[in-house]
Amino acid sequence: MAGFVKKINCLNKGTDVKQKNMEWKYGKDNPNDFIVTLLGDTLTYSGRGEIKDSGEYKKPPWYHYRHSVKTIVLESSYSGLSDYILFHFYENLMVINVAHNVVCFFRGGEFEENKYLIEINVDVNNLQYSSMDGVLYNKDKSILICCPTANQEINIPSTVKKINGAAFRGCYELFSVVIPNSVKEIGYSTFHCCHSLSNIIIPNSVEKIGDNAFHGCDNLSSIVRF
Repeated sequence: MAGFVKKINCLNKGTDVKQKNMEWKYGKDNPNDFIVTLLGDTLTYSGRGEIKDSGEYKKPPWYHYRHSVKTIVLESSYSGLSDYILFHFYENLMVINVAHNVVCFFRGGEFEENKYLIEINVDVNNLQYSSMDGVLYNKDKSILICCPTANQEINIPSTVKKINGAAFRGCYELFSVVIPNSVKEIGYSTFHCCHSLSNIIIPNSVEKIGDNAFHGCDNLSSIVRF
């Protein structure tokens, strides 16, 4: 896919040494409506249909190869999908690549279980999403949607007006966040379980902080407003 030039080479514990090349046709009404391919360590979701058996906690057939997956490619938008099906199995997932035509999908907090996730890359032609330094934003970067869980520090750009609910949920190693005075809203559970966060400075521009924004931040000793 054009625009995705970064590659991380790493072998984590539990990763299958023998790489598989597999394909599953898993559409609900027409099998070809939803196709999953595994090429080496890259899992690709393609098609435009609804996946069958997409309810919570149902393991798809590619579950058995979950340890091999380091990269997930989203080639188009889908209906009937749960976060559990798409992301939660892949403990060695490091990169997510989002194609130009993926819309109305991410909310924040989807990647809590993916502790090695270091970057989310969005095609520059996508009309709804964008990315910077591996962090997911809306198109004009006025909303920070999701920070990859393996990030340890982030300097939020001054274009951001809102930090989405659960945007940093599960970022256990995050110890430094710089919030610009452009931000007006911090969503619910935004920093949920950021165990390494010891202090944070919130500018006076912030008018609203959602419920449980710092729930589970066990080492957070100070919140400073300025």
